[in-house]
Amino acid sequence: MVKRRKRLLYSTATPIVAVVDGGRLYEPLRDALMAGGIPVFTVCDDAVAALSFYIQGRLRANAIRESDDKG
Repeated sequence: MVKRRKRLLYSTATPIVAVVDGGRLYEPLRDALMAGGIPVFTVCDDAVAALSFYIQGRLRANAIRESDDKG
């Protein structure tokens, strides 16, 4: 599963995050995902909040680029 997610990460421009909230038993999975460059959250709400900040940042960056192109 980790290898597939790593391939997906590098084959798309879509941000990918993981939520692993299963406790100590799943720490090796968390570590493997993080080593592959995939952000891992232990709480779904934190993942959603992070993606929201990311999207807001991208929208603002696009707005700045558009205003620079016009001016």
